Amino acid sequence: MEAKHGGEDRGRQVLGELDQCGGAGRTNGMAANVQPTGGDPTRYLHTYLRALRYAAGSPSTETILASTQNTIAAADLRQALEGPGAPAWLVVRTITNALWGLPDITLPLWRRATACQETSLPAEAFG
Repeated sequence: MEAKHGGEDRGRQVLGELDQCGGAGRTNGMAANVQPTGGDPTRYLHTYLRALRYAAGSPSTETILASTQNTIAAADLRQALEGPGAPAWLVVRTITNALWGLPDITLPLWRRATACQETSLPAEAFG
């Protein structure tokens, strides 16, 4: 029981982070109108994916990876949930599906997050 209480506290913290990031939707599969306003889009994506994890019953890393048939690495999962940056869309979509989320909701969040990521190309590459 003690562990569950701690998990509930962590879930409330994640949902509070969503509110701070400006999210208007819910994470229990009813988040059809998630429109983050302000804040860091990459942080919002991480927080949204952590909220999906919480809504899915807080499965362990091993359980999530097994449900993806180990098509992603633990490092990919960690990056999707915590950063830095945002992983490739295929990774985010796979995690979203594993957590019973809707990729149609996660895709715009991922696009916003990746649109604001700094490029690793030097300035000279742009002319």
